Amino acid sequence: MAEKEEEGSRAYHLVFELMPRQAPVSRVSVKKALGFCQDLPQNTNVLELGCGSGAQTMVLAEKLPQGFHLTAIDPRQALIDRLKLEVKDYEFEHSILPLCARIDAFPYLPGSCDLLWCAGSMPKIPLSRALPQWKSYLKPTGCMVFLQWLWNEPKETQDEALTSLMDRVNPRMTTQDEVLKQLRDAELDLVGAFMIPREDWWDGYYHPMKRIVTLLKTGIYLHHPVARAVMEQFDQEILARKTCEQSYDAAIFIARPKKIED
Repeated sequence: MAEKEEEGSRAYHLVFELMPRQAPVSRVSVKKALGFCQDLPQNTNVLELGCGSGAQTMVLAEKLPQGFHLTAIDPRQALIDRLKLEVKDYEFEHSILPLCARIDAFPYLPGSCDLLWCAGSMPKIPLSRALPQWKSYLKPTGCMVFLQWLWNEPKETQDEALTSLMDRVNPRMTTQDEVLKQLRDAELDLVGAFMIPREDWWDGYYHPMKRIVTLLKTGIYLHHPVARAVMEQFDQEILARKTCEQSYDAAIFIARPKKIED
């Protein structure tokens, strides 16, 4: 059983290692989200959680104020290695520090972060725990940006086959109302939010995913039932986005710590 689980995990991660980006967030959406983070200082200190291979990291590097320092965290060494090559190629070695570590347990100095960015990966812990933890890293004037997949209607009203699939694909899905409640509970003010546009799901995400999955199914995983089952789940996820896009979405939220009244 352990060997099958390991084989399935390797197959799952290989798909993302081969993709140009690991989240349905384009360059345009990264820049739009960053535009909500006004008044970032020179020498901005940035913590990016779930950076993947660095698609968003490199956009941030282009747009952040001069003298920024960005610590980019991801638990997958292969993706961090890709980012390190990008950082070297674009001569950002003195500005970007890629680290392989768990994004939900990284020992970051409290109150030292101007911008926390988590728009490339969903946290393994619920928002009720993630938001207070992220807030603790921020300076009082800091800003956080995060991606959240959302049910457009309560999960209980959705098709059972779709909810079963999404429980495997993205078990931390919730509703917009619940996100807003968690922000209030964490004493965070919503600065802005926007839905991920349709092209972000397909261009650079599901289209390349489909090509990669097809190549793996007909290639190295042709005679590997466990890995092929993982590829089938990717196919189901892609089909669900095509046929059930009215049922769920993803949004980027931008928030700041509540100001303490005098």
